[in-house]
Amino acid sequence: MAPESKSLCKAIGLTSKLLGIYINDSLQLNDLNLTLSQFVVLKILRKQNGICQNELAFITERDKTSLTRLINTLETKGLVSRQVSNLDKRKRTIFITSLGIEVLDSALPLIDKLEEEIASNITPGEFDNLLCALNKIQANVLNLESVEGQKNTIK
Repeated sequence: MAPESKSLCKAIGLTSKLLGIYINDSLQLNDLNLTLSQFVVLKILRKQNGICQNELAFITERDKTSLTRLINTLETKGLVSRQVSNLDKRKRTIFITSLGIEVLDSALPLIDKLEEEIASNITPGEFDNLLCALNKIQANVLNLESVEGQKNTIK
């Protein structure tokens, strides 16, 4: 089945949903007890370990409640640790553990392989055009005003 749509938002949304389902299924089928959302958080922490939970919520575009649940799950699995900030006792700082690094390192080759499979019949020119179009869409969205009349602040 090859879904086609003339609606840009619908096509991007459907593609995003399908990719998420495919990656989550592939992680489970390869005995990686990880979801795409968990993988993303681990990857962020690998780059920027010891990040404030509020900043992590902003980067991942998750509300605080949903991120707290996600971090609780990662903490239960021993993949991250949460520490109270020395400067502000209300803030929590999230760190990736050595087990988290191990799990992330074992998932990275699979994610790379999945990305190759997903793009297997796209020519280099089509791929470049797609990235160019997506970058333009992102720039357009960032330059549009939100409902409140302010510029979008997504990083």
